[in-house]
Amino acid sequence: MSENGDIDFTKIINNIISTAKNITETVIEKGNDVIKDYYPFYSWPPVNIYKSEDNSMIFEFGLPGFVKDDVKIEFEDDYLLLTCVLSNKYTTGGKEQRFRDKLKLEDIKNQKYFIPGDKFDRKNYTMHMKNGLLRLVFDSIDE
Repeated sequence: MSENGDIDFTKIINNIISTAKNITETVIEKGNDVIKDYYPFYSWPPVNIYKSEDNSMIFEFGLPGFVKDDVKIEFEDDYLLLTCVLSNKYTTGGKEQRFRDKLKLEDIKNQKYFIPGDKFDRKNYTMHMKNGLLRLVFDSIDE
């Protein structure tokens, strides 16, 4: 908390991202086979993150309603930035009565995922999207 009692959310988020980065670096360096959820605060979109047998880093995002042209991938420092803007947004005019509302058909802005540029080839990655599943594969850089 600050001196006036306000909570500094920016500081909290930066600490969380820093901790996730440190943990991920440790797992990558030690080759630990135990994979944990280092991104517990991102509930949308659902994502699988794993390393393959050839040490490639793979991200699989569930993006229902999106098409490949809706997806923008950028890099900032050691982070992948995922932005998705729905080109065909389905609306009902807001007059419906909802019974369950778990599927978020909304834009995704600048979500960060740690992928160190010195360990993975971020220039020549593969991107494949089919049936709302986006798959990004980053080859390992041989040391």
